[in-house]
Amino acid sequence: MLSAILRDRQILRHNKQLKFFISETDCPEPYDIYWKVRNVGPVAESKNCIRGQIEKTNLHTHREHTDFQGSHYVECYLVKNNICVARAHISVPIGVA
Repeated sequence: MLSAILRDRQILRHNKQLKFFISETDCPEPYDIYWKVRNVGPVAESKNCIRGQIEKTNLHTHREHTDFQGSHYVECYLVKNNICVARAHISVPIGVA
């Protein structure tokens, strides 16, 4: 799991698939689910793939690939009645190809 890799202060390699998921919440449904993926760094810039927008998906899982070197992150937001009631953040450090 990514959290174990981060705990051991390791860096992810390129061309890996990551699956992010909501493991638990005490917020009763219905709610909306938003995901934010932040890509930064010279490779992302050169490929015009800087990201950081927040997208409503209403999915409990989100998949990404380790395409660009740098310090990235993923956030998930639960929104109920137009109020953000929960947020989670995880760093995604990606190393050199």
